[in-house]
Amino acid sequence: MTTYAENFCLSLDTYMESESISTNALATKSGISQKTIWVVKANKTKPTVTTAQAIANALGLDARVMMGDNLTAEQVSRSARIGRLLDKMLTLSPDQLKSIQTIVESMTTED
Repeated sequence: MTTYAENFCLSLDTYMESESISTNALATKSGISQKTIWVVKANKTKPTVTTAQAIANALGLDARVMMGDNLTAEQVSRSARIGRLLDKMLTLSPDQLKSIQTIVESMTTED
């Protein structure tokens, strides 16, 4: 069984490879050193909460999602899209949110 830190490292490596993100680009965007990103990505050290959050935020992801077990690149990417959607939803009125809730519930209701 893998740990949360190991899952984060695997998700980081998978996502960076699938999106062709360099360590240098991630370091610049996250404010985390390239060396730290390398050792985290290689699972040589466990990232601190602050490091994990900074890396995830720079990628537009949620660190908690990246700690999930056996995520594919598509699942990690999907979580980024969901996060951006949720950010947009924060600006909606209560009536708009209720409409979205109705739509989502109609799509997930089993017959």
